[in-house]
Amino acid sequence: MDYAVLVENSNDIIQVVDFEGRVIYVNQMWRETFGYDNEDLKTFNFFNLLHDDCHCDCQSRIQRLLNGEVLPCFEVIFKTKDGRRITAEGSISLYREQGEPRGIQGFFRDITARFRTIFQSSVAGIAMLAPDGHFLQVNPAFCNALGYTEEELLGMKITDVTHPDDIEETLNRRSIARANRSRAIVCEKRYLRKDGSVFWAQLSSTWFFDADG
Repeated sequence: MDYAVLVENSNDIIQVVDFEGRVIYVNQMWRETFGYDNEDLKTFNFFNLLHDDCHCDCQSRIQRLLNGEVLPCFEVIFKTKDGRRITAEGSISLYREQGEPRGIQGFFRDITARFRTIFQSSVAGIAMLAPDGHFLQVNPAFCNALGYTEEELLGMKITDVTHPDDIEETLNRRSIARANRSRAIVCEKRYLRKDGSVFWAQLSSTWFFDADG
């Protein structure tokens, strides 16, 4: 059996990189998923593929492998060549040549569609906001709770659907969390529906920071 052919044509995303992030091998699914061709790979560095929030975790996992640990499967966020986010699930292990560790080999599967399904079908309202408060994505439950269509909300800010008496506190809480690089905010606040009615909801939010903060 030609295992090289199986690996090259696998539905899994397979990669081998050295400890500096230089590519030793990637399969066809890797190239199709992330959009890089063989010419790109000549100067490509694996660590540029990672979403900024995942860099520290990646370095920690590599060190744990070098310390002899066997790591369980985990989730990671990658960035494609055209800037899209890919959520993947998989595992990594040491890549060895003649018994010596030379890099990291990884086997991943794109589970972005699974997260999209959860986002769309969740009974809880979910929204993704830009740093200035504009809505970037909203799920059906969030739209239904507020009485707006998705198209309407994507042209609005979080302050547009926040009770006037809660706007200052909402903005202050966001500013403090961003300044302290606090990822999680949990609180109760009042929202305004399109028809003007008010309702209380528990808010649980998470910040995502890039390399520039």
